[in-house]
Amino acid sequence: MSTLQQHNIKSLLPIDWQAVTLLGKQINKLQGNLYNHNDLAVIAVPDEPKELVLMVASVVANSHGQRFESRLPTEEDLKRLKPWIASIQGLIQRVSPTWAERFGRYVERSGQDAVRDAARFVIQSAEWCRGFKEPRKQFVDQLTRLYSLILSPAEVAGFLENREATIEEKIDGMFLALRYGRNNMLPGFNASTFPLLFVASKKFGFPAHNFSTSEAGIAGAEFMSGIYEFLYAQGVYNLPLPPEASEFDLFNLRTWMRGIAETFYAEKLALVREHLPETLHLVVRVLPRSGPELADAIYGIAERMCELDEGGVSAEEICRLLFK
Repeated sequence: MSTLQQHNIKSLLPIDWQAVTLLGKQINKLQGNLYNHNDLAVIAVPDEPKELVLMVASVVANSHGQRFESRLPTEEDLKRLKPWIASIQGLIQRVSPTWAERFGRYVERSGQDAVRDAARFVIQSAEWCRGFKEPRKQFVDQLTRLYSLILSPAEVAGFLENREATIEEKIDGMFLALRYGRNNMLPGFNASTFPLLFVASKKFGFPAHNFSTSEAGIAGAEFMSGIYEFLYAQGVYNLPLPPEASEFDLFNLRTWMRGIAETFYAEKLALVREHLPETLHLVVRVLPRSGPELADAIYGIAERMCELDEGGVSAEEICRLLFK
């Protein structure tokens, strides 16, 4: 086997896969799921026949330079790859040859559309990456702006009159914004003004659907302390010190919850304080240094798959190299 064939195709991506694995486990810790050892670096082989994966790669490669010809599945390809299609068409043939012919055309059109849609998703992802020139720097810059935004004054409706929002409420609002796109607590925090933070949140699955934003907000002071420590290590020295936890307020239930947490859940507060800086450092390691470089690598993988295909390597072996 040639050196070209021996390469793990996934390694062509300029991504620190070890950091990806560690990040998955750190995210689980922060979300309170210590026993789900999530490995984000594991990419599962899709259920679709491997030849269809190569067809998607051919369309992606063709869009980049037309060095390789796009290959779309024919009716016969699909019946060979998915024998149940031929069985259904055989049953229809007994009733009406015309209907069977129409069914075949429908299957072919649907299969080709599915390949085009999958290729379009890959192309759009690559071009999205190209829009971030320096993802690592942009992540630190956006997190710095978020830190300052959270410290900015914000009012909420109080028991008798409007009052200043607590740090716990602001952190709750931050997580709600990441989940739903925006939140009134932090009106300047949205996908338009912080694009990389929002996309990174979606890509890494944080916060998860079962993650309680209100409970996380109770650890608001610890979150801010962790962000401050991370940014300081990144060379951001001109930030104000992180705020202290809110003091007890008879008319603010969140301050009650904070007191209860300090008494009964001190280890969880310490977990956030200790692991958040490391988690953010892992995010930086996972992000590529150059978005355009990652985009080119995505196209390069599609082209490498086409090269191996033309060299006689089986579809199964190519997918093994890609997904192992």
